[in-house]
Amino acid sequence: MLEEQITKKRILEKSHEMFQNFGYSKVTMEEIAHNLGISKKTLYKHFTNKENFLRELVAAVKCEIEEKFEKIFADASTDFVEKLQSVLEIIGENIKKMHGHLTQDLINNHPDIWKGIQEFKRQKSHAQFTKLIEQGIREGYIKADIHSQIVVLIYSAAIHDIMVPEVLSQIPLTGNQVYTEIIKTLFEGILSEKGRYRYVNLQSTSKDKTEVF
Repeated sequence: MLEEQITKKRILEKSHEMFQNFGYSKVTMEEIAHNLGISKKTLYKHFTNKENFLRELVAAVKCEIEEKFEKIFADASTDFVEKLQSVLEIIGENIKKMHGHLTQDLINNHPDIWKGIQEFKRQKSHAQFTKLIEQGIREGYIKADIHSQIVVLIYSAAIHDIMVPEVLSQIPLTGNQVYTEIIKTLFEGILSEKGRYRYVNLQSTSKDKTEVF
Protein backbone atom coordinates (compact mmCIF):
# COMPACT_ATOMS: atom_id res chain seq x y z
CA MET A 1 0.00 0.00 0.00
CA LEU A 2 2.81 2.40 0.93
CA GLU A 3 4.61 1.58 -2.31
CA GLU A 4 1.48 2.42 -4.31
CA GLN A 5 1.15 5.76 -2.52
CA ILE A 6 4.78 6.57 -3.26
CA THR A 7 4.29 5.66 -6.92
CA LYS A 8 1.15 7.79 -7.17
CA LYS A 9 2.89 10.76 -5.57
CA ARG A 10 5.81 10.37 -7.96
CA ILE A 11 3.41 10.28 -10.93
CA LEU A 12 1.63 13.43 -9.75
CA GLU A 13 4.90 15.31 -9.23
CA LYS A 14 6.24 14.40 -12.68
CA SER A 15 2.95 15.16 -14.43
CA HIS A 16 2.75 18.53 -12.67
CA GLU A 17 6.22 19.37 -13.92
CA MET A 18 5.32 18.34 -17.48
CA PHE A 19 2.01 20.22 -17.44
CA GLN A 20 3.81 23.34 -16.24
CA ASN A 21 6.48 23.09 -18.94
CA PHE A 22 4.33 22.09 -21.92
CA GLY A 23 0.69 22.63 -20.98
CA TYR A 24 -1.92 20.12 -19.89
CA SER A 25 -3.48 19.74 -23.35
CA LYS A 26 -0.18 18.94 -25.09
CA VAL A 27 1.01 16.22 -22.71
CA THR A 28 -0.25 12.69 -23.35
CA MET A 29 -0.62 9.79 -20.92
CA GLU A 30 1.96 7.92 -23.02
CA GLU A 31 4.50 10.72 -22.57
CA ILE A 32 3.97 10.79 -18.82
CA ALA A 33 4.49 7.03 -18.58
CA HIS A 34 7.60 7.23 -20.78
CA ASN A 35 9.15 10.04 -18.69
CA LEU A 36 8.53 8.08 -15.51
CA GLY A 37 9.86 4.85 -16.95
CA ILE A 38 6.66 2.97 -16.18
CA SER A 39 4.10 1.16 -18.32
CA LYS A 40 0.79 2.73 -19.37
CA LYS A 41 -0.90 -0.08 -17.48
CA THR A 42 0.70 1.10 -14.24
CA LEU A 43 -0.28 4.68 -15.01
CA TYR A 44 -3.92 3.77 -15.72
CA LYS A 45 -4.00 1.73 -12.52
CA HIS A 46 -3.72 4.99 -10.59
CA PHE A 47 -5.54 7.35 -12.97
CA THR A 48 -8.47 6.33 -15.19
CA ASN A 49 -7.98 9.21 -17.65
CA LYS A 50 -6.16 12.51 -18.07
CA GLU A 51 -8.94 14.65 -16.59
CA ASN A 52 -8.94 12.45 -13.50
CA PHE A 53 -5.20 13.08 -13.44
CA LEU A 54 -5.72 16.85 -13.53
CA ARG A 55 -8.39 16.94 -10.83
CA GLU A 56 -6.33 14.80 -8.46
CA LEU A 57 -3.31 16.99 -9.13
CA VAL A 58 -5.25 20.14 -8.27
CA ALA A 59 -6.63 18.47 -5.12
CA ALA A 60 -3.10 17.42 -4.09
CA VAL A 61 -1.76 20.97 -4.55
CA LYS A 62 -4.64 22.40 -2.49
CA CYS A 63 -3.97 19.87 0.26
CA GLU A 64 -0.26 20.73 0.29
CA ILE A 65 -1.01 24.46 0.60
CA GLU A 66 -3.50 23.86 3.41
CA GLU A 67 -0.97 21.77 5.33
CA LYS A 68 1.69 24.48 5.01
CA PHE A 69 -0.65 27.17 6.32
CA GLU A 70 -1.89 24.97 9.18
CA LYS A 71 1.70 24.34 10.24
CA ILE A 72 2.43 28.07 10.29
CA PHE A 73 -0.61 29.03 12.37
CA ALA A 74 -0.26 26.07 14.73
CA ASP A 75 3.17 27.32 15.84
CA ALA A 76 2.47 29.36 18.98
CA SER A 77 6.15 30.31 19.33
CA THR A 78 6.19 32.63 16.28
CA ASP A 79 4.88 36.18 16.35
CA PHE A 80 2.89 38.13 13.76
CA VAL A 81 5.93 39.30 11.78
CA GLU A 82 7.42 35.80 11.54
CA LYS A 83 4.10 34.32 10.44
CA LEU A 84 3.67 37.09 7.87
CA GLN A 85 7.10 36.28 6.42
CA SER A 86 6.26 32.57 6.21
CA VAL A 87 2.92 33.30 4.52
CA LEU A 88 4.65 35.56 1.97
CA GLU A 89 7.13 32.78 1.16
CA ILE A 90 4.36 30.23 0.52
CA ILE A 91 2.38 32.62 -1.65
CA GLY A 92 5.54 33.62 -3.49
CA GLU A 93 6.20 29.98 -4.37
CA ASN A 94 2.69 29.59 -5.76
CA ILE A 95 2.84 32.83 -7.74
CA LYS A 96 5.87 31.48 -9.61
CA LYS A 97 3.81 28.45 -10.67
CA MET A 98 1.10 30.70 -12.12
CA HIS A 99 3.34 31.63 -15.04
CA GLY A 100 3.61 28.10 -16.40
CA HIS A 101 1.69 26.76 -19.40
CA LEU A 102 -0.66 24.86 -17.09
CA THR A 103 -2.39 27.98 -15.76
CA GLN A 104 -3.18 29.39 -19.19
CA ASP A 105 -4.33 25.96 -20.33
CA LEU A 106 -6.78 25.76 -17.43
CA ILE A 107 -8.13 29.25 -18.12
CA ASN A 108 -8.68 28.50 -21.81
CA ASN A 109 -9.79 24.87 -21.76
CA HIS A 110 -10.96 24.01 -18.24
CA PRO A 111 -12.67 27.11 -16.84
CA ASP A 112 -14.61 25.08 -14.24
CA ILE A 113 -11.38 23.79 -12.67
CA TRP A 114 -9.79 27.25 -12.85
CA LYS A 115 -12.87 28.78 -11.21
CA GLY A 116 -12.57 26.21 -8.40
CA ILE A 117 -8.91 27.15 -7.90
CA GLN A 118 -9.78 30.85 -7.74
CA GLU A 119 -12.54 30.22 -5.21
CA PHE A 120 -10.18 28.09 -3.09
CA LYS A 121 -7.61 30.88 -3.23
CA ARG A 122 -10.20 33.50 -2.23
CA GLN A 123 -11.49 31.48 0.72
CA LYS A 124 -8.05 30.55 2.01
CA SER A 125 -6.60 34.04 1.65
CA HIS A 126 -9.59 35.45 3.56
CA ALA A 127 -9.43 32.88 6.38
CA GLN A 128 -5.66 32.89 6.84
CA PHE A 129 -5.24 36.65 6.54
CA THR A 130 -8.00 37.16 9.12
CA LYS A 131 -6.00 35.04 11.61
CA LEU A 132 -2.86 36.96 10.76
CA ILE A 133 -4.39 40.42 11.23
CA GLU A 134 -6.07 39.43 14.49
CA GLN A 135 -2.74 38.15 15.85
CA GLY A 136 -1.02 41.36 14.72
CA ILE A 137 -3.56 43.45 16.63
CA ARG A 138 -3.29 41.27 19.76
CA GLU A 139 0.50 41.56 19.76
CA GLY A 140 0.51 45.30 19.13
CA TYR A 141 2.08 45.14 15.66
CA ILE A 142 -1.09 46.53 14.07
CA LYS A 143 -3.00 49.54 15.44
CA ALA A 144 -5.89 48.51 17.68
CA ASP A 145 -8.31 50.99 16.04
CA ILE A 146 -7.90 49.32 12.64
CA HIS A 147 -11.05 47.51 11.48
CA SER A 148 -9.64 44.04 10.79
CA GLN A 149 -12.54 42.94 8.56
CA ILE A 150 -11.99 45.89 6.20
CA VAL A 151 -8.25 45.14 5.98
CA VAL A 152 -9.00 41.50 5.15
CA LEU A 153 -11.56 42.49 2.49
CA ILE A 154 -9.06 44.87 0.86
CA TYR A 155 -6.41 42.14 0.83
CA SER A 156 -8.79 39.48 -0.53
CA ALA A 157 -10.03 41.81 -3.27
CA ALA A 158 -6.47 42.65 -4.29
CA ILE A 159 -5.47 38.98 -4.46
CA HIS A 160 -8.60 37.97 -6.35
CA ASP A 161 -8.64 40.85 -8.84
CA ILE A 162 -4.94 41.60 -9.34
CA MET A 163 -3.06 38.32 -8.83
CA VAL A 164 -4.50 36.70 -11.95
CA PRO A 165 -2.68 36.07 -15.27
CA GLU A 166 -4.84 38.42 -17.36
CA VAL A 167 -4.03 41.37 -15.09
CA LEU A 168 -0.41 40.47 -14.32
CA SER A 169 0.32 40.29 -18.06
CA GLN A 170 -0.45 44.05 -18.29
CA ILE A 171 1.88 45.06 -15.46
CA PRO A 172 5.66 45.43 -16.10
CA LEU A 173 6.52 43.53 -12.91
CA THR A 174 6.82 39.88 -11.96
CA GLY A 175 4.04 38.23 -9.99
CA ASN A 176 6.21 38.25 -6.87
CA GLN A 177 6.96 41.94 -7.30
CA VAL A 178 3.28 42.78 -7.68
CA TYR A 179 2.39 40.78 -4.58
CA THR A 180 5.19 42.47 -2.61
CA GLU A 181 3.83 45.88 -3.66
CA ILE A 182 0.33 44.90 -2.49
CA ILE A 183 1.67 43.88 0.92
CA LYS A 184 3.91 46.95 1.14
CA THR A 185 1.02 49.28 0.33
CA LEU A 186 -1.31 47.52 2.75
CA PHE A 187 1.07 47.52 5.71
CA GLU A 188 3.17 50.63 5.08
CA GLY A 189 0.63 52.78 3.25
CA ILE A 190 1.26 55.15 0.35
CA LEU A 191 1.83 58.34 2.33
CA SER A 192 5.34 59.50 3.21
CA GLU A 193 6.09 60.86 6.70
CA LYS A 194 5.40 64.33 5.33
CA GLY A 195 2.14 63.15 3.80
CA ARG A 196 0.98 61.42 7.01
CA TYR A 197 1.81 64.49 9.10
CA ARG A 198 -0.09 66.77 6.73
CA TYR A 199 -3.04 64.36 6.49
CA VAL A 200 -3.38 63.94 10.28
CA ASN A 201 -3.23 67.70 10.82
CA LEU A 202 -5.83 68.31 8.12
CA GLN A 203 -8.12 65.65 9.61
CA SER A 204 -7.78 67.28 13.04
CA THR A 205 -8.57 70.71 11.62
CA SER A 206 -11.64 69.38 9.80
CA LYS A 207 -12.84 67.65 12.96
CA ASP A 208 -12.43 70.85 15.01
CA LYS A 209 -14.45 72.84 12.49
CA THR A 210 -17.22 70.24 12.53
CA GLU A 211 -17.42 70.28 16.32
CA VAL A 212 -17.78 74.10 16.34
CA PHE A 213 -21.05 73.77 14.44
